[in-house]
Amino acid sequence: VKMKCRTTTLFCIFLAESIASCAAFGWKVRVWRNHGSRPKVNRDGRHNGWKCMASVHGDQRVLNTENLLDHCKMLNSYKTTDFIPFSIESEQLGWLRKEFATRLHSLQLETKQKVFTFEWPQCSEDGSSFMPGNVGLHENLLSDHPQLHDRSAAVNDMVKVLFERGEMRGWRGELQQVSSAFNKPPALLLERGCVPYFGVAAYGVHVNVLVREERGTSVWIAKRALTKATYPGKLDQCVAGGQPQGLSLTENVVKECEEEAGIPQQVAATARPVGAVSYMYATNKGLSPKTLFCYDLEVPRDFVPRALDGEVDSFQKMPIEEAMRSVADQVDMWKPNSALVMIDLAIRHGILNGDEPNYLEILSLLRRKG
Repeated sequence: VKMKCRTTTLFCIFLAESIASCAAFGWKVRVWRNHGSRPKVNRDGRHNGWKCMASVHGDQRVLNTENLLDHCKMLNSYKTTDFIPFSIESEQLGWLRKEFATRLHSLQLETKQKVFTFEWPQCSEDGSSFMPGNVGLHENLLSDHPQLHDRSAAVNDMVKVLFERGEMRGWRGELQQVSSAFNKPPALLLERGCVPYFGVAAYGVHVNVLVREERGTSVWIAKRALTKATYPGKLDQCVAGGQPQGLSLTENVVKECEEEAGIPQQVAATARPVGAVSYMYATNKGLSPKTLFCYDLEVPRDFVPRALDGEVDSFQKMPIEEAMRSVADQVDMWKPNSALVMIDLAIRHGILNGDEPNYLEILSLLRRKG
């Protein structure tokens, strides 16, 4: 018992001296607090707010750009030889994993429907070339026949069977336009949950909610709800969402701001478009090519976001420098694509600049070619 007491006493003395040393150098320990609509409590009664994170004000250490570079590379890693092109009327729109294409083919044979056509990958007879194959739509569903909605219904009705059987996951009940480029007429309206399986381009909006303060610019960060199907509990932009069919980018920004953070429409309408981040990487479901349209929105110092739609656990305001160091040192705490948007914000604010190692390579990986 005496030994335990002595150990405890020595630890307390060490802790007190450490805190005193931090104060002498102007360092602070920051506790992340919950700004959600209500406190989140686990079953064991513990508060499920933000993790305690130590932040050093005025810290001028070089950012860990090796971590940033590795993360950017991870979100741009794939092998097209693992996939089969998905095309409509000779225009490639996506990629299917070979295993998923085989499941679709088996389902079509089972249901005796005429929705897809299948050309399987093969080598030429002399072995000099490789043909990647193709999954397309049956001629009955091409432009000379049904309208867009009829074609889309045929595709979505077939794949819904796989969702009902548990062979696909993530049905959303929302439609996304599938086209060869953003703002081009859609060739298909695809259930949003199918998008990663078909490897078609997906789009979203991410809003950096900023506050101008005496010490510099701060950014509101969201912690995703623990009930989210994807990346529960990860850090995210204050406002972010997929781009649905039928809304403009500006309309979607205003809608997401109000739903996710309680930002009034007249304030959200002042969000400024500042570019886009794009990437493509392989997932268990398929190939994921995405473009995120980035916006900056300045709010008053006394504004506190409110989680209204249940998708956010809590919010935390912090200097951009601290948020960026969190990405550099603990990128696994972040939703992967939201970390890219944070890197883009740091570059635009000069926090990550050409004096940092790996700067140009990181910069190039934020904009996918093709």
